[in-house]
Amino acid sequence: MLEVKDIDVFYGDLQALWGITLEVNEGEVVSLIGSNGAGKSTILRTISGLHKPSKGTISFNGKRIDGKSSYEIVEQGICMVPEGRRLFPEMSILENLEVGAYTSRARIEKDPTLAWLYDLFPILSRRSLQLAKTLSGGEQQMLAIGRALMSRPTLLLVDEMSLGLSPLIVQELSKVIKELNKSKALTVLLVEQNVRLALKISDRSYILENGHIVDHGEAGVLSKSENVKKAYLGVLPEKIGG
Repeated sequence: MLEVKDIDVFYGDLQALWGITLEVNEGEVVSLIGSNGAGKSTILRTISGLHKPSKGTISFNGKRIDGKSSYEIVEQGICMVPEGRRLFPEMSILENLEVGAYTSRARIEKDPTLAWLYDLFPILSRRSLQLAKTLSGGEQQMLAIGRALMSRPTLLLVDEMSLGLSPLIVQELSKVIKELNKSKALTVLLVEQNVRLALKISDRSYILENGHIVDHGEAGVLSKSENVKKAYLGVLPEKIGG
């Protein structure tokens, strides 16, 4: 479905990504994990057209998208839930959701999509006229996810879903992501600093360090890797010989 091949990305003269190659197959939940500044969010922003790779290609459903605008990429079926949610604070919940349905394909199905989202997040329905800035962090994240889903994506990019949220809300949102993946066949590429969470809800994961992919594989296998445990899960190696 998504193929990223050997891309380099720069911020001015500063190189952020080196030779990134990854793929996301239809129906998967794939995560990008690593420490702060590893390049995870830069990958999502490049896929969504906010950054342009200086080298390499990005293809979606067999078509090159690395030269397209963000608007065109959303039209293709890719939408991102950005880090920090980036809502329109002075607009209502309903108005924020309607903004998500700006593509021609999404506008046609706006009303049934909105009804479905209100079933998915009932609190957004009850508070539809409330300003986004008055919502709690968890409610704002629900709205950010809902706004992205209004575009009717087939690939959802989620950047730091758990950031600043309580464990209970994170658990609830994780269930939503898994349910969307199963019941709606929504493919998901997830950036997450909470490595334990990322490995739990993903089928496969890629590990980034300093702009390079250093490992990848099935999430269940990586969660048992001693290197991953020591570097990201806070598990100390067992002492040998007592």
